[in-house]
Amino acid sequence: MMKHHRDNRFAGELDWNLLRTFVVIVEEGGISVAAKRLLLRQPTVSLALKRLETQMGARLLERGGGVFRLTAAGRALYRECRQIYGSVEQLQAVTSAFAGEITGSVRIAMASHVFTPLLDDTLRQFHADHPTPTFQIAVETSASVAQTVNDQNASMGICLVNRRLPRLEYQIIYREFFGFFCGPGHPLFGRDRLSMNDLRGHAAVSFDTDDLADALRAVELLFGHYHFNLPLVC
Repeated sequence: MMKHHRDNRFAGELDWNLLRTFVVIVEEGGISVAAKRLLLRQPTVSLALKRLETQMGARLLERGGGVFRLTAAGRALYRECRQIYGSVEQLQAVTSAFAGEITGSVRIAMASHVFTPLLDDTLRQFHADHPTPTFQIAVETSASVAQTVNDQNASMGICLVNRRLPRLEYQIIYREFFGFFCGPGHPLFGRDRLSMNDLRGHAAVSFDTDDLADALRAVELLFGHYHFNLPLVC
């Protein structure tokens, strides 16, 4: 009972605005940039961070001398803050459900190479049926998209998927296929029934797939299997 009482007291005494300030500092990667976004003076933001560290009883950021890095405590608090922020974003949707209308904003994280008429048609039809809600689309790498949704920085994400994060739900929209292509003037242009060995010695442009944990690792594994050494361009 005493522990529960202390927890309630901490929540009651905590200045929740400090959490928002902390999130903006982390997202902007610095106090001065965060101050501009918050329309506050830099000393005010610095003081807010110090107050939050005092209330949390832990150092949240390593800063100074060109260093700006979250501590272990800072990373843990940022994850919790994102959870809180995600819940707050849903409040308008919760109340609007009782008003019989759909409002709010849908934040979508999307890989840059995603192209499907299905998405275009879905957004167009949704806007026609519900003109009030807005969409915010952020373009990121596939790995970043999954993490952004996992951190509740986006309502949904569209990307290539190689491994699944346990907290997320996945739905296949379409499958993307990759191949080797060449144009007029290339020695292989117009030839049929080519084998992988026919590609040896030819320069190529491909994705940067050195990270075997990336969604495109199958391409990298293919290169490795046939001992290709191609110049890669993202």
